[in-house]
Amino acid sequence: MRGRPDSYSMEEGMLRVVERKSGRSPKRGAWISDVLQATAYTLILSKGSIKDAVLEIHYRDGVRVVRVNEDLIGSLIEVIDELVMVKRHGIVPAALRSERKCSKCVFRRICYDMDDYDVDGELYEPGSWLASRRVVRVV
Repeated sequence: MRGRPDSYSMEEGMLRVVERKSGRSPKRGAWISDVLQATAYTLILSKGSIKDAVLEIHYRDGVRVVRVNEDLIGSLIEVIDELVMVKRHGIVPAALRSERKCSKCVFRRICYDMDDYDVDGELYEPGSWLASRRVVRVV
């Protein structure tokens, strides 16, 4: 992973990671990509021994606060596993599709042609677990 958090602090055993984004937040919660990015920074900064950590995602229209928990760490590990699949095996995760955006995209045909991989005799689309998790609830 490259990059670093926009800011962070450690006070009384509580790690606080702050990420500033130029876009708007979802109506509720925070975008999963932003939360996973900040979660990765949390793991790096805590050197794997998290006691308590909070993420602050600052959007143009407000701040979202998310407490790091086992579910977030598990989701981050799943993303890392899928990145390994791409890097080592060339298997591309599922795209989050939008009829409005896809209709204008020059890569639409290529993207849709990559659907439904056959892994061990079963139809499977890497990345499909992420499709239902586009937004994370805040504390």
